Parts: sequence; C-alpha cells; structure tokens
Amino acid sequence: MTDRVRGLLITPDGDLLTIQRIRLGQDPYWVLPGGGVESGEDLETALARELREELAATAEVHSLLHILDHGAERQYFYLARAQDWSAEPADRTGPEFTDPERGEYHLQPIQLTVPALTAISLKPDPLADFLLNHLRSGTDLFALPDLRTSQSTWA
Repeated sequence: MTDRVRGLLITPDGDLLTIQRIRLGQDPYWVLPGGGVESGEDLETALARELREELAATAEVHSLLHILDHGAERQYFYLARAQDWSAEPADRTGPEFTDPERGEYHLQPIQLTVPALTAISLKPDPLADFLLNHLRSGTDLFALPDLRTSQSTWA
C-alpha cells in the first residue's frame, strides 16, 4: 500500500488552497497540495514537507479529516489552518515544477462553499463528494472527528 498525504488548507479568509492542474490533452482539474510519503517519514512530517515544496507553506494541522483507499494507494486528508504560503515559482520546489511533462501547477484559493466547489473539478471525486456533503448540511469541518485517534485501525 502506497501512502499519500493531502492538506485541506484553510486560509484566514476561509478559502481552501487548491492547485489547478493543467495537462496536455486533459480538461483542467484541481487537487489539494500534498504527495507521497517517503521511506521513514511519518504522515504529518510528509505533509509538512509537501506543503513546503508545493506552496512554500506552513500550516497548523487540526485533524485527520478523511482517509481514502483507492487500489494500492491510501490517501490521508488533513484539515489545517494555513499560516503562510506563496504562489511564486521561485519559492516552490519539487519534481513537479522541474519536469514540463507533468504539466502546469497553479495555486488557486477557492471559496469553501457549495457553488465554488461545484464550479471546479476537484479530484479525487470521493473527496469532493465528502466536502460537498458536509458543506450542504452546514457542518463545520473543524467540528468533525479527528481520525488520528482511530488511525491504528487503518494500519
């Protein structure tokens, strides 16, 4: 099983920081910042590293909000408050920014509302559905259970 981490980074304005992906031959889509967990890293260390690489960001992790299994991959989605970040190319590092074959990555804050999220193609679809269901019901994401307390059942 390959582990990946993603951050639902909420800005002080209440927006969700997303990355718009533009790849040749595909419609644009949006993802949350994050990536693979390296050998020897724990999940939150990997998340902090990925946020630094992709957004030059630091964030205060609030909770493990959602876990999604897809084939041989498990994605851990952490809810966090973004403290600082940058869209400047010089501030961002990682293989995705040095390999033109991987397409374009554009930082894009999105309002955390049903209309704003339904207007974009947020991937993966099960995560978008999870967020939209909670937004439609008026649930405060910060009030949802922290799955880190039951994470041992996923190991």
